[in-house]
Amino acid sequence: MKFILCLLVLTASLTAYERPPSVGEAQWDFTAPYFLPENHSAKPILDKLFSKDRPTASIEALYDAGFKKVSFNEKTGMYVMRHSKLKGYVIKLYTDDWAGVCDWCMWVKRAKGAQAIRQAIDAHGYQNSFDVPQKWVYPLPYSTYPSNAIQAKDFVMLVEDSEPYDFFHNSLMWHSKLVDQTKLQQFHTLLNEVGLYDSIYIDNVPFNKKGKIVFLDTEHYHEWPVPLQKVANFLTKRMAAYWFTLF
Repeated sequence: MKFILCLLVLTASLTAYERPPSVGEAQWDFTAPYFLPENHSAKPILDKLFSKDRPTASIEALYDAGFKKVSFNEKTGMYVMRHSKLKGYVIKLYTDDWAGVCDWCMWVKRAKGAQAIRQAIDAHGYQNSFDVPQKWVYPLPYSTYPSNAIQAKDFVMLVEDSEPYDFFHNSLMWHSKLVDQTKLQQFHTLLNEVGLYDSIYIDNVPFNKKGKIVFLDTEHYHEWPVPLQKVANFLTKRMAAYWFTLF
């Protein structure tokens, strides 16, 4: 019995998140509701990947740790990465050599935006046409915290891989018969109701391989007015004309 209790205590100590001194208690408590659950199947994999050396030190360190780049935003410094051991997920992160960003602020905002969109989709019964990936904040192990980084990061974000089409094929899908008046009415409702200011660009709302429109960029929500006219840029002429009748 004592052995089992000791084992449970040891397991808890290995899996529990540890607040680094660089993160205040208020920040930690604000971010905690969006943490990846400690019993999530991906957590042991993340623990192993991020407990060895410091993958977030630089893009080179990420490559050395087996990560592959999906995209990089030169303005914000955010990387989207995949790893062969994390099937079905992507990682969003900032490296330690990128300064001037509040990582916990960005991840919480994206997680809250995803929740708001999901609630609206569920409330209207639009699950067959629209989707939004689950997003969780993962606190980096403090054991690898660097002392000489430009701006050491404290968190990364784990995101369900929605398997979106690339820009070319996504454009074809938005010009196909899949986009009819009903889908545009539903899309209009979601944009307006949730204030999805940045979801009026085709690369932020791609079709995925299940035939659903996925809200990928969930950072901007509850921001009104939404520039709805921009949606017409990636519709057929007939659907664009109908779109303008909705507002």
